[in-house]
Amino acid sequence: MKRVINFCAFICLMAWIFLLFNANQSMADTYCVSNEANLIAALNEAKDNGSDDVIQIQQGTYNGNFIYNSTESFGVTIKGGYTVGCSSRVVNATNTVLDAQNKGGVISLSASGVSAHFMVDGMTLQKSGDSLDGGQGLLIITLGTVTVSNNIITKNSNSMNPSGVRIYGSSAITIANNIIDHNGGEMGGGGVDIARSDIVNLVSNTIAGNGTTSNGGGIRITDAESVTLTNNIISNNFSEGGGGVYIHIGNGTLDLTNNTICYNEAHVGKEGGVYLVLDSDSAIANIYNNIIWNNFNQYFFASQDLYINNDGNNNSLPSIVNLYNNDFDQSTIGTYIKIPFVIDASNMNNENPFFVGPHNGDFHLSENSPCIDAATSENAPETDIDGDFRPQLSGYDMGADEYVPYCKADFTGDKIVDESDIEIFSTAMGETDCTWSPALCDCDIEGNDNDIDGADLQFLSAELGKLGKPEDCSTPYDDNCDGITNEENALNCTIFYKDADNDGYSIGETACYCAPTGDYRQSSLSTPPDCDDTDENINPGATENCSTAYDDNCDGSSNALNALSCTDFYRDADNDNFSIDETACYCTATGAFKHNRLSNPVDCCDTDNRAYPGTVTYHTVEMQGNCPYANRWDLNCNGQTDYYYYNRLGICFLGICDANTFPGWLWVIPGCGQEGDYATECALGCNFTSINDYQYCR
Repeated sequence: MKRVINFCAFICLMAWIFLLFNANQSMADTYCVSNEANLIAALNEAKDNGSDDVIQIQQGTYNGNFIYNSTESFGVTIKGGYTVGCSSRVVNATNTVLDAQNKGGVISLSASGVSAHFMVDGMTLQKSGDSLDGGQGLLIITLGTVTVSNNIITKNSNSMNPSGVRIYGSSAITIANNIIDHNGGEMGGGGVDIARSDIVNLVSNTIAGNGTTSNGGGIRITDAESVTLTNNIISNNFSEGGGGVYIHIGNGTLDLTNNTICYNEAHVGKEGGVYLVLDSDSAIANIYNNIIWNNFNQYFFASQDLYINNDGNNNSLPSIVNLYNNDFDQSTIGTYIKIPFVIDASNMNNENPFFVGPHNGDFHLSENSPCIDAATSENAPETDIDGDFRPQLSGYDMGADEYVPYCKADFTGDKIVDESDIEIFSTAMGETDCTWSPALCDCDIEGNDNDIDGADLQFLSAELGKLGKPEDCSTPYDDNCDGITNEENALNCTIFYKDADNDGYSIGETACYCAPTGDYRQSSLSTPPDCDDTDENINPGATENCSTAYDDNCDGSSNALNALSCTDFYRDADNDNFSIDETACYCTATGAFKHNRLSNPVDCCDTDNRAYPGTVTYHTVEMQGNCPYANRWDLNCNGQTDYYYYNRLGICFLGICDANTFPGWLWVIPGCGQEGDYATECALGCNFTSINDYQYCR
């Protein structure tokens, strides 16, 4: 019987199977996880399911190490902040915490050799520990794109590798709106370490208190073609070089714009703030509107703020550097440029930016800051790190913060929020979708949403009656009504240098107060500065003491010559274990001074280790050096020329050839170390057979 297939039914069946398969696949695309086991399972399933996946993490704390290791070109997006069932999301990094508990890495995403795309958003990643395969707060390896946003990455530690964020090999990276702080590691950037990635963008991040034993305490970027840093605050990081930022680019472009890079430190005497290397003649560095201020290195050598190697390939042809409208120390101590050029007058030379409270992490500009209206619009971002529009006043500001007047609702600019501001607000109330400009949307103070509504009215009500006067040291009262009188960076303040251990010696860290306050008690930088501001017993005025292991007097060496309680050591420069009567006082045997008592007998020549009392060794080469005795053949130090090794003549008498029995010198015995003819045997007729030889001496 001939079977007839219904073609339409067949097509419908295939379509149903296709839809069923893809429905199952789409179900695998998104995961909602609520505990560690769920998260690990989702990562394991996502790594080889053939799709781009999204992992939604419910609010809570997740302990462990979370690893995605794939060979497929599909990536994964991991987001925190979801409510139960992942029905809604609150983006706040503190509500979703991934904690490695100091064992291994927190999140590791690897798709080595393929273009997988990764995103990590809205979480706290903390407390990583040593691991041979990573051990970072966040490790990403891919040829694809990477986005890291809205996270807190903190307290990660690694004694073998970078510790905060490490990204390797990506085609494009965006790191935005993160707090990356108090991470510490080796062999790379302490906070952020990026290598061999094409396009790198860091925007509106706070990177503080990170450290490394390599370059780039806050950020290290190497082998990149295009790097952009905008609106970042990079402070209080430390490293060997480039305490704040270390960037090494090839033949691409570096844009460093409106960043605040302050109070960073280098520990080997170089590049405290920013360390830039341009490796190609075609490389371009655009450095605009940055505050690079009060960075320092441990030994106060050059480039405390800015180091620019504009000839990384060493061919004596400089790369292009556009350096405009920045605030940095332009002295030889503050700045180093390999192939020097004239620094444009638009840059300020080491002007105090007058931050509101830098030692509390508040890098907003005070009203009296010289950085206000001092920047250029070229390359300037539309907003600052807080999302406030640029410019706020008549010009653009330097640094990550655009100064906003103390009272946002002071529309009239009379330094007080009162009925005159209410009139302006009432007129604008209900205005929507307005194009931002100071004239049109001043009343949009709630969040720059281009709508003037009840949310803005709440801001106005909260500020009603507020004074906007700046705090002033010349008045005894609280000028700006913030509850503090004469706080840091008030008008007419004085620069004070830090002396935390109160030993009378300061370091180069400063703060501006109306009077000495806290650790900031010295009116000038001590010369030389204190080398340890945590111990009052260590300072340039202290006495070096053998009883301590450290550098008491800050001269760069511990337990140096003539330190307190030192011991006289006798000199044995030629290291033959016999000393001379020359001493130096050290804490321990040092250099040529290695014996704690004079040898008996005394060495007669301390520049030649062949000469010492009692030697029986023979030599043919005269002693060298400035020895005490004029006779340089006195190797055994007895004050006399040593005996000859061959001390008789070879003779022939009455046909008896004495040289056959007793070889010896012919005719004359040569002097010590001199050449002569030496008879070894006699032939018939008393003819000598002789050789030319040296007279040997001790």
